[in-house]
Amino acid sequence: MTTELAPGIYDALVDSHLRALLDSKPELRAVLGKLDPEEQPARYSDFFSQGDQACAPAA
Repeated sequence: MTTELAPGIYDALVDSHLRALLDSKPELRAVLGKLDPEEQPARYSDFFSQGDQACAPAA
């Protein structure tokens, strides 16, 4: 027997938790802007290399 939950209830919980976490760490705020076409390859490379570091196993 299962109880149906209101649609979106989990999104609201995650959003409020995530919002509190982001508010407590201003260094994680998003910086939006348009990339210069010549700058795009280097920026994308930096972004993906940071993701690799976060997923790498601890030594």
